[in-house]
Amino acid sequence: MTDSSPIDYAATFEKRPTFTYPQFDTALEQLSFTYNMQSYSKRLALVVGVSGTGKSMVAQAFVNKLNRGNEYPIAYRVELNRPKSITVLLEQIAAPLVTLSTKVGESSMRYGLCAAIQSQNIKFIAIDNAHHALPIDENCSLKQALSEEFNHLNDSCDATFVLFGTEPTESNMLEAEYKKLSFGRLETRTNAIVRMHSFKFDETWFEAMKYMLSHIAAPHVLKLNNELLFKMFVATDGNFMVLNDLLIGAHVLVDQGQFNVIDDDTLAWAFDHVCSKTAANPFLTDFNSLKEIFSYLEYQTSPEE
Repeated sequence: MTDSSPIDYAATFEKRPTFTYPQFDTALEQLSFTYNMQSYSKRLALVVGVSGTGKSMVAQAFVNKLNRGNEYPIAYRVELNRPKSITVLLEQIAAPLVTLSTKVGESSMRYGLCAAIQSQNIKFIAIDNAHHALPIDENCSLKQALSEEFNHLNDSCDATFVLFGTEPTESNMLEAEYKKLSFGRLETRTNAIVRMHSFKFDETWFEAMKYMLSHIAAPHVLKLNNELLFKMFVATDGNFMVLNDLLIGAHVLVDQGQFNVIDDDTLAWAFDHVCSKTAANPFLTDFNSLKEIFSYLEYQTSPEE
């Protein structure tokens, strides 16, 4: 018999350590007051976090929000793919805006990118996988040059550049200081880096979740409600990489025809078998029903006698 009383989500989450999530509406305004931003540019920032914390989701959600209500997009997101030169870096950033028929040089590429940004009225560029172009030690001359190129772009183009990337070790960060690349923390007024080790359980997390799930599960397959979202948050500790593994495990059962929807039962199985969790299963509301699932799977996979 399970407790059917409603869950007080706010009270439940207050018991857990929370991390302030940047508010999309005020993030750019906050950047103009951040530590060390005035020295080089008020329109350049770095957002870092360990793998799986949802940086790509944040970047895309930011772009979607800025483009909402505009006849033409004013923001776009681009993923860096290990650029080997400044010209290649510029080509990757310019790819959504410019079609190149021939190879051009560094200065021409920079001029073309800035001209495209101005002519298409682009105001915001989210650069994902930025760690592919950031130095992590003093001896990385290529990445030092690439990181400094962001400052050149920022001086030349009337647009905001926000870089999203994984976080290097603290010692390397202190040693390199990313050269001229300004950084801090977005969640305070004295600093401008977001260390997204976890998310607050709030409407922003809901929106990022729904955006991610819309690319993973068909609407008729997913029984989405606030209670299930909360259980997903608890199960993954706000980590989108773990969430992805969890949903893939649940999808296997649906694809095999063992379930019709992704709900508590399918996620309970995925939690134990895919995530290898030893903690209490947040999706487990009926122990007997889960035992039946295990028995069915063991029967299906047992060798023929």
